[in-house]
Amino acid sequence: MIPLRRAALARLLARAPASLAGQLRPRLAPGVEVVEVTPEEFRQLVSRRAPRGLGDWVAGLATPIARALRLPCIDPATNQLRPESGCAKRQAALNKAFPSA
Repeated sequence: MIPLRRAALARLLARAPASLAGQLRPRLAPGVEVVEVTPEEFRQLVSRRAPRGLGDWVAGLATPIARALRLPCIDPATNQLRPESGCAKRQAALNKAFPSA
């Protein structure tokens, strides 16, 4: 069995297939902080995540640094990479060269 905190399981259930969500929701009773799921249920929960390439991983590390340094590749309105910036182009190139497994 794999223990999951209530908040983590709730986030995963938001994207889970309806049948799995219906099966796991009764385990989220009030006052329960940790829910145990089987390895198969866990695989089904995390398999619904969007695939991430190398560029997404690098952007996840570099974007907060670029934001702190106020680099022009970050849009101040959205706090995300500007699509026309060199940073976004490098992210796309890395994702194309090294897609998720």
